[in-house]
Amino acid sequence: QAQRRIPVQYAKRMIGRRSYGGTSTYIPLKVNQAGVIPVIFASSLLYIPALIAQFSSGTSGWKTWIEAHLVRGDHPIYVTLYFLLIVFFAFFYVAISFNPGEVADNMKKYGGFIPGIRAGRPTAEYLSYVL
Repeated sequence: QAQRRIPVQYAKRMIGRRSYGGTSTYIPLKVNQAGVIPVIFASSLLYIPALIAQFSSGTSGWKTWIEAHLVRGDHPIYVTLYFLLIVFFAFFYVAISFNPGEVADNMKKYGGFIPGIRAGRPTAEYLSYVL
């Protein structure tokens, strides 16, 4: 549930004699945007070799290697692969689900800006850096 709050200010607009806008708000960027999705993908992907080895008949070298290294969760190769797959899927999922260019364009369209950052492409670069 942790989030990083990126401050956003909206410019004042005069329509007739009335003033609209001029509010300050924030974009709540979750620290862990992917949630448990990378863990699910990584465990599913690590189960595929064990499943293939289980359905194959006979005792071959690759089958015994898989059963020795990738079936139990306490082997160092399994733990290393599991960690690397979780990190990969976390970056991959966030890169697909959050588009900083679209967020920057929407902010620019509605008159919003991040203080100290220009609207448009610099905002998108800043949001991708923060992610």
